[in-house]
Amino acid sequence: MYRDVTFSKNFCKNSTTECLKLIQQARSFNLVAMPGVGITYFLRHLESRSKDNIVSINTYEMPEFTKEAFYKQMILKLGGVPKTEIHDNIQYAKELLHKNLQSHKRKTILVFNRLDRLSKIFDQTMLDNLKFLRDQDRTRLVMIFVSSGQLVESKALELKEVLSVIAKTQYFPPYSSADLKEILEQDTTHIIEQSAVTLSGGHHNLYNVLTRCQNLDNALSDSMVELLIKDMYFSLDRKKRDDLEKVAKRKKDTADEFLVGVGYVKQVGSHLETFSPLLSEYIIEETSSILPVMEQRLYDVLKKYKNTVVPKETIFDEVWKEQDGIASEWSLNSLMYRLRNHPGFDKNRFAIKSAKKVGYVMYDSFDD
Repeated sequence: MYRDVTFSKNFCKNSTTECLKLIQQARSFNLVAMPGVGITYFLRHLESRSKDNIVSINTYEMPEFTKEAFYKQMILKLGGVPKTEIHDNIQYAKELLHKNLQSHKRKTILVFNRLDRLSKIFDQTMLDNLKFLRDQDRTRLVMIFVSSGQLVESKALELKEVLSVIAKTQYFPPYSSADLKEILEQDTTHIIEQSAVTLSGGHHNLYNVLTRCQNLDNALSDSMVELLIKDMYFSLDRKKRDDLEKVAKRKKDTADEFLVGVGYVKQVGSHLETFSPLLSEYIIEETSSILPVMEQRLYDVLKKYKNTVVPKETIFDEVWKEQDGIASEWSLNSLMYRLRNHPGFDKNRFAIKSAKKVGYVMYDSFDD
């Protein structure tokens, strides 16, 4: 699988210990992680720490999401050459697996990476075939179903049936800063950007997008960063999004087991926070009442330079740009009053203070 990559013994220590324990007990399980978190690196590490034979069937390597492609990749990973007919491939996979089990005293671990991506083609027949393979030797064959959501909650009823071969749901949270740095040290020759590591919250894909961002102080202004955060948020169902919104606005001290397990939410002191401040920022902006055009412009310019005094001239130029930045002091004072008192402006989070005769500064209580 990935024998060329080695991480330290402390890499993802808790997750490694739990997964190896389940493998030792010959218990198949559902490994659930955030999409894009970079779980493939953990799977590489898991194989290097396991004495068993790990075979990875990765949906990202499939040219198309079909049953034929699924069984062909399984045969290739088991060391065979796929046949023409799908029925022949199912039987052939069984023969290869049986041969594999007979030739090794150790267990064989079949890892189905992102099985949830096959929800449209997964049916009772595929489930029966997986059971057919599992029954070769239940004491020495373990199946790990990697997904971005709990298979028990899958909208595809057929995927729920996979639970009949799953003994446990095991959550995988984002990497710690130390673990992410280990990945980056092996994965790139570029200098590791600490500010991007912090903002990413241990999410590998988010880190990569942040390193291409022009302004990390206002990262959500980058369309790629915003799109990634948006996808994370809207990949969740309505109830989980409601929970996240309350956490982002610090209105809740408990959260859904899934959100905590996969690390969307983490405990910080006496309260909960989202894994990255960018997620909270996006949620707050997404769920706040819509500000009128002029109030939104003023809010945007103050937020752009938050914690810094914004000169009145800059405000005039950016808010009244259609009038070439020409406006009166009275207009600015009036607009500032309307912004501060609009229901779409979060008074509990933001404070706007006047720097006499100079301009205004907006403070964010969520900042350290």
